[in-house]
Amino acid sequence: MFNFFSEPVQVEAINAFDEIQFCGLWYEIASVKGFFQTELKNVSIDIQWDQDTGIFQVENAGFNPSGERVVSNATLTPGSENPGKMTYVSPFLGGLLNQTQERHLVVLDELNYLYKVVSSPTGDECWIYSREPQMDDYLYEGLMDQLKELKVNIEKITKTEQDQIADIDIIY
Repeated sequence: MFNFFSEPVQVEAINAFDEIQFCGLWYEIASVKGFFQTELKNVSIDIQWDQDTGIFQVENAGFNPSGERVVSNATLTPGSENPGKMTYVSPFLGGLLNQTQERHLVVLDELNYLYKVVSSPTGDECWIYSREPQMDDYLYEGLMDQLKELKVNIEKITKTEQDQIADIDIIY
């Protein structure tokens, strides 16, 4: 039975990570697709860290069905008490407004930084990323099992088509 007064699920965030290793190019392996993402493929994010401000600059990119590259930029600010709890701010309505959302880093390959999972605090939204455009099925299924244990809603997660390596100019 549904209880209107129950506390929402709160997905725990990783407490610490290496900012330098967190940066760079990540490919979206799977996610809960928003209405603007449903037809995008070859989705990636490039993250750069500004050591002076402690804020990450994020470029989200993908290709629409016409083959046009779609890009959106955002910032990601680590939490002061828990860096894995981040504030994600992206321009909305042509830059007239900023959309601010909390994001939790919930899974991370802490040894090699080859994969990570980011979730909304309630686990209703989720993004699985890898340093490579493809992920081994065994690793993917293991991550899905781990996400279930973390109370992330995996029922709406769909794989992101990565059929070509996007031609992205990255400036370091």
